[in-house]
Amino acid sequence: MLKDRVILISGASSSSGVGSGVVEAVLEAGGQPIINGRDARKLDEVKERFPNVATVLGDISIAADVERLMTESVGIYGRVDGLVNNAGIGLHKAPHLCEESDFDRLIAVDFRGTWLLTRAWLRHILDGGEMASASAVNISSVHAQKTMPGYGLYSGVKGAVDAFTRGLAVHYGRDGVRFNGVAPGYVQSDQNMDLLRNWTDSPEAWVDHLTRNHQATSEAIHPIDVGRVVAFLLSDQASAVTGQTLTVDAGNTSLLFPLDFV
Repeated sequence: MLKDRVILISGASSSSGVGSGVVEAVLEAGGQPIINGRDARKLDEVKERFPNVATVLGDISIAADVERLMTESVGIYGRVDGLVNNAGIGLHKAPHLCEESDFDRLIAVDFRGTWLLTRAWLRHILDGGEMASASAVNISSVHAQKTMPGYGLYSGVKGAVDAFTRGLAVHYGRDGVRFNGVAPGYVQSDQNMDLLRNWTDSPEAWVDHLTRNHQATSEAIHPIDVGRVVAFLLSDQASAVTGQTLTVDAGNTSLLFPLDFV
């Protein structure tokens, strides 16, 4: 689906998580990923895992970093055909207990960083880059649709990402650029298991209960499952799809009641 396409993926230097699944799926589809991260050591580990994948160091919440990493990315292959705004941080804290620094950091990475990288990419695309198959995917979250205590600010920011995706799609559609989003549910990863330890002594049991009672299907969601949806949206097979945010949550947000309710 993505043969010879160059895809820049932000925040994809982790060995597990959605970013790693996107990298695998792009490679599986024949694309050429460029992986961005802000930790040089982790990027080196990515190069060990995927020797033929290019990497660019930079913090997407810093405008100067974004401009530099986009210039470096274009310099590697001469163009960047697709963009995946995957970089993001979470926040689990009661809104009235959050400090301004909590809010500012969340906005800086999850929303402002998405805009900064999108802006830099669009300037490349609209200034003579490859436009015939230009497509971007913003990683959102099911928290933009339904959420739980402690995620008030996070869900608000992800809701803004969804609205931004629609606005971009409408504005740049006539330029031949598509924008879509993917909203993952709970995805099996080392980071998420660590997060679960904040409120349960048995993360494995929590995940088991989720998959058995709070999903329409009983299989756990893995990073590659999300990655393949992203790869589809980046490809010409999704040429008539823009302005949409596809939910990848095994049916979690479609359930009216948990399955053990009846």
